Amino acid sequence: MTQPITSSEFEAELGPAPGPKQNLAALETGPMLASDIPSVNINEQVPAVELVGHDAASMASPYLYVPALNQPAHPLRKRSKNGKWFELAQTVDLRHFGKVVDNRGADIGPALRNFMDFAREKGGGAIVIPPGIFSLESPFDESVDLPNDNIGIGIYGMGTEVSRLVVDGASVSHGLLFSSTNRAPYFHFERFAILADGRVDGRPLAATLPLNGGARRNCSHVIRDLLVQGYDTHVTSGYPYDDHFTKGLDFTGAWRMVCENCHISGPIVPNVKQLNDWTDSSVIWRMEDGLVIDGAYAPIIRDIQFYFVARPVICRGHPDGAQDPGVIEAERALFHNVRCPTCKIGIEWFRTGAEPELVISDCFFDFRDHGVKIKGSRLGQIHRNAFFQKTNTNTAWSAPADIYLDHCIDFNIDHNMHHEQGDTRRVGVRMVDTGTTAGHVTDRIEIRKNRVTAVSVMQTYFKKGAGTGQAVYEPGAFQGSVAVEVDDDEADEKASLTLREPYGLSLSLDAPGQSLADDSWETLAWTTKLSAHDRVDDAWDAAAPGQIVVPPNHAITRVRLRATAEFAQGEAGLRRLQVVLNGVPRSDLDIAVPALAGQPAVLSGSTDWVEVGGGDILELRVLQSSGAALGTGASTTLTASFR
Repeated sequence: MTQPITSSEFEAELGPAPGPKQNLAALETGPMLASDIPSVNINEQVPAVELVGHDAASMASPYLYVPALNQPAHPLRKRSKNGKWFELAQTVDLRHFGKVVDNRGADIGPALRNFMDFAREKGGGAIVIPPGIFSLESPFDESVDLPNDNIGIGIYGMGTEVSRLVVDGASVSHGLLFSSTNRAPYFHFERFAILADGRVDGRPLAATLPLNGGARRNCSHVIRDLLVQGYDTHVTSGYPYDDHFTKGLDFTGAWRMVCENCHISGPIVPNVKQLNDWTDSSVIWRMEDGLVIDGAYAPIIRDIQFYFVARPVICRGHPDGAQDPGVIEAERALFHNVRCPTCKIGIEWFRTGAEPELVISDCFFDFRDHGVKIKGSRLGQIHRNAFFQKTNTNTAWSAPADIYLDHCIDFNIDHNMHHEQGDTRRVGVRMVDTGTTAGHVTDRIEIRKNRVTAVSVMQTYFKKGAGTGQAVYEPGAFQGSVAVEVDDDEADEKASLTLREPYGLSLSLDAPGQSLADDSWETLAWTTKLSAHDRVDDAWDAAAPGQIVVPPNHAITRVRLRATAEFAQGEAGLRRLQVVLNGVPRSDLDIAVPALAGQPAVLSGSTDWVEVGGGDILELRVLQSSGAALGTGASTTLTASFR
């Protein structure tokens, strides 16, 4: 249906009257001057008027005037002859480039392609997606190339609950795909939703640059405030919500990109624990990946949630694995507050060489196989993250690890939390070396104060594999326990504890003391534990009062003893102290002094650091040769330091 406007020579296609929260249904319109509006009658159902001229001294047209529900107060308003108010559209948007109808009334593919033709000719451009729900029903796969110059493409919405693109899975296999054969383009996507109607066997949005072809020094991608999920989920029309994309965002080759405050979701399913299906074909992982940034340089990924995505973040030197010589690899990255509930592997990082500055902090991983899996990084940090591992009873799969390190050098792992009982084979930190080339090593890994929050969360906390280099391990202040805290049986170089403050144990032998035979070595049997760090609280037990047992599974490698023994008054003779390790006297630690007749004797001494292992037994023996039995006094004490 059309309405003639006599003073202008253009015809307007009618659409439904707009609601207060709906987008104005756009029209295929012809030329008109701004001055024509007051002289014509415009039907109230006309949703937009395109003008070829505007007020004097303004920029070149076209301009879009849209109906106003009430009289605008601003000066950029026009009133038709029959009293209807129109106002200038806020910015250039899709309605300038083709038919755009709210409530999925038309395919927006032609308008998007028209915009791209315009942007290529002008060297770039940006548009706004107006309020509404719009369908993409024809393919959008655009190459963006200006070999001798940069080109910038921007698509902006007015909010994820306001500007929404619906990809029709029955008509197209993907959403908006941009690509370039050079590294010049700049992309900016912000504040809109991309929703899948049905199963869409592709990506909602991609903007890929080549992994080779020269370098760039400026930012190539800015992505903010995007929502990716199923259409039914978004409009809450029915359950279960199975609408989804099979793949997520792809920004391969991006340089210094910023991606933040986005939500990317696969199909919504019932409670995952009730579903209890962790197989590769499980419904909970129908979205294969969430964000692919192969070959990315210094990406900043923060405040992102990946919900029911098998592999939320994939950053590799090359999509197929090992990097070809001379091709740009992924390098440097910051992941902050990345949330990965219900995934197989949260963050995957792959390089063929250990390059610097990979930081993963304040993230949440609820995973089956690995929380983070890193190969090829140097000077990295894994800090203040939370790891939950899913229950799994299928031992045909590899044992899971919260943190997997391969060819990583100078890494600091600190203040991470390991929650929830999962696979009993689970490992907190797995340190491996799979390299066969010269210079490949996993070395200088510092594992500091991390926490396991409950009993039986995992079997082994830190597993150090064969061929790996140095590791400094500091046991966490666990609320629970693990079966084995450190397993370095396969490693030639054991975990060391050179940087940790020692754990202390203090014992005393209270009155009335212990009778000591003449000229005989006697083991002192302690009666009271004065104090003990919780890590070594069980090193002494009153049931075996003469023994100090090095606690196993705490990576304790050294002990120092400081002892004071008071002998009662007796005749003259020698008094000696001796430390015994596993029944063997440490002769280099013997202490011998003569005592005066008729006087008590107090002996004090300290050992050097003695190398020990879990389960080793230490004893303190004394000898007195006064000619008769003597008792010990109230000053007989022992302090043991463990590290």
